[in-house]
Amino acid sequence: MDSSSFFTIIQTIVLLLLVIGIANISLRYLNKHMNRHNKLIRIVERVAIGNNSSLAIVEICGDYYLMSFTASDNRILERLDSNKAEEMVKIVENGKK
Repeated sequence: MDSSSFFTIIQTIVLLLLVIGIANISLRYLNKHMNRHNKLIRIVERVAIGNNSSLAIVEICGDYYLMSFTASDNRILERLDSNKAEEMVKIVENGKK
């Protein structure tokens, strides 16, 4: 192996790491930017029930709902009482810290 091919390999590896780093930073920025615009709907807590189903507490325009999510259907099961829902949200958010 001559020196020119060795430097070409090193140059390719460095360039590849640089591209991966730029992509990582760009995706982080885009993720933060996209989450700021979604203020009307927020998933407070989500629990998987099975492989293709889950239950979630969702805040929609200040109201809280218990929802079921499956591969074929999403349904609002119940509207939660606002006082109890706010207490529950505080408990969930304190548990995540």
